[in-house]
Amino acid sequence: MALKEHWTAFANPATLVQSSVLQIACQYDNRYIISQLSTEQIQAAWCNRFVNVGVSYMHFGYKHYGEHMAGITFAHDFGGRFTLGLQGTFYAAYMGEELRFKSTFLPQIGMTVNATPRITIGVHVFNPFQQRLRGDMVDKPLPSVYQVGMHWHIGQDFHWLMQLEQEVHSQLRVATGGEWQAVKQLRVRLGAAWHDYFIGFVGARLTLATLDVDTNVEVHPILGLCVQARLSWHL
Repeated sequence: MALKEHWTAFANPATLVQSSVLQIACQYDNRYIISQLSTEQIQAAWCNRFVNVGVSYMHFGYKHYGEHMAGITFAHDFGGRFTLGLQGTFYAAYMGEELRFKSTFLPQIGMTVNATPRITIGVHVFNPFQQRLRGDMVDKPLPSVYQVGMHWHIGQDFHWLMQLEQEVHSQLRVATGGEWQAVKQLRVRLGAAWHDYFIGFVGARLTLATLDVDTNVEVHPILGLCVQARLSWHL
């Protein structure tokens, strides 16, 4: 959330400040080894000294219910002191043959501040106005999420991250973890989160020239595994 090395769509838009001119990425998430609980995502970003622009699309669901989000992101780095980002997200949900599609527009706002040469603070708000999906026979609440995080670049090969996340209708989620540059091409990460339950995660990033391969596995004590895989090209 405060880590600016890799922008992730629908997260903090202020992290869209990569050094590469063009980035294309695709991502797949699966919850608890259930095919109906899978998310597919694709994004592209163009960075320059005036304004960084990103576009993204995400799909979650199956035949009888699905959620779609399409976003456009703008971000700018103000002299290395802080960055600001804005994202407009079109959200649509398919609710079966009778109700069909319902849609709305959601804003996202983000900021990162370089508190010291080694510490970055990030703030991100998703759906700050608590908009709902409304229509005939539909009144669906949508998540309204407030996040604050810290990225501490402890040494040349080690990063530490912390994040607090509050969805207005849920309990506070606390997460922390570290990332270690084991060798030039490989980073490994380990961390944990608390949100009703203790959840551990482990992941790795393999860099092959202009291609990054990311994997992450979370372990829920009751529901099981959540698996994430991501491919990123930096041009």
